[in-house]
Amino acid sequence: MKRTGRRKSSETIEKALIGPFFACLIFGYFLRPPLWFWLLPIGLAIVMVVALWQRARRHQNPVMAQVDKMSGQEFEDFVSGMLRRQGYKVESVGGYEDMGIDLIATNAKGIRHAVQAKCWNAREVDMSAVRAAVAGCQVHNCHKAVVITNNYFTRRAIMLAEKNDCKLIDRDVLEKELRKLSAA
Repeated sequence: MKRTGRRKSSETIEKALIGPFFACLIFGYFLRPPLWFWLLPIGLAIVMVVALWQRARRHQNPVMAQVDKMSGQEFEDFVSGMLRRQGYKVESVGGYEDMGIDLIATNAKGIRHAVQAKCWNAREVDMSAVRAAVAGCQVHNCHKAVVITNNYFTRRAIMLAEKNDCKLIDRDVLEKELRKLSAA
């Protein structure tokens, strides 16, 4: 499984670069360095502008803006509807005995997918979601584990998913799928 999602969010990049940016400006103002020195703060400024642009772009899609406002149950229902429109037969699992699986989606060939839906806005989805999906996949006799989120996955979650053949669907992939469905 190839890596999906981003390793760092634009907010993390901004926080990491703001200090060095101002340090360069202060250093440059008081010590009068050579002209080439100014390439560093200019480069940092460009990276920060790109990070801000990415964050602003993240909230441009009105459908994804609505998804970001959903509760966990609303997101599960949304994912269920999306899978049905893609031709899957979907059954909701839920409850105490769900073992971390929210939905079981069966395609036309009879392949069962154990789906974990995570609507997280505050932070990236970590490896606990992948662990739960992989374990729940075995408990529910499914062929494939899937984790779907409106956010991104941590690097460790991506590594664990690769080792366990768990499919990860992050914000970018979800948005792409939604565009395909709305065009059809």
